[in-house]
Amino acid sequence: MKRILAVGVVALAAACSSQKDEHPIRYAAPRAPVANETSAVGAATTTLGASFTPLDPTLASQPTYGLPGLADQLAAQLGTIGVAGAPSGASAKLAGAAVRQAFDMSQMPACVQVDPGAALTTITWSGCHLVTTDASGTVTVDITGWLTSSGTPGRTQWHVEDHTVLVMAGTTGQTITEDVSAVLDGDVTVTATEIDGTASSYAVASAMGITAGLRTSLALQHLGYQAAPFCIASGSFTVEQVWDPRPPGMSYATYPDQGWRFDFTGCNQFTVAPGST
Repeated sequence: MKRILAVGVVALAAACSSQKDEHPIRYAAPRAPVANETSAVGAATTTLGASFTPLDPTLASQPTYGLPGLADQLAAQLGTIGVAGAPSGASAKLAGAAVRQAFDMSQMPACVQVDPGAALTTITWSGCHLVTTDASGTVTVDITGWLTSSGTPGRTQWHVEDHTVLVMAGTTGQTITEDVSAVLDGDVTVTATEIDGTASSYAVASAMGITAGLRTSLALQHLGYQAAPFCIASGSFTVEQVWDPRPPGMSYATYPDQGWRFDFTGCNQFTVAPGST
């Protein structure tokens, strides 16, 4: 059954609730990148470079296409080995895949409106409602939101929400309801010399009295670029992934909040400062 974002988040939880603690992410000294960090930056460079071409309404009607999906794209790739003392990064990969699945429009009815204005392209998700039933249960999905782009150089902003409810039979005959909400937010500005802005996703799932949430954020800070061939040449960006609320039974030692700060010193040249709680 598609669109079970709840499984992606709740599967990592134990059997009781817990409160969020204050444990800041602490960053280590910058170092040379390892293989998955180099790969992640390469993919991010491709995504950022593609944002310089005119917005393709067909592709952009998928909420996680391009800039709106960049934070999760990076976290999923960076989480493949985690940071010193951290696990293999399964949480980051699972959450990233779950968010992309939540906003998958492939089975949705026609509900995306594109207004390709001369100065501003607007995409609106309205009335995106889908109900599917199989042997596992019934899934109801609603997607709403908007994206605007004034071109490049220009500004891209977005806010898209997904609400997914899964109703299924439990092993002892009771009915189990999993309720999941996911939100994509962002505001990125491209000038003739640099890229600045933020992109984020937040997914929270509740079932059987358990609530777990994961917030992924990306901050683009004065990214200077070379236009042709496109590359990032200066500035920095930071990716952070924070449990909010933290699933019960998950200690900070076993599943830390994580972060990566990339500082660019030349075209495709950068250092990485990994961080964790």
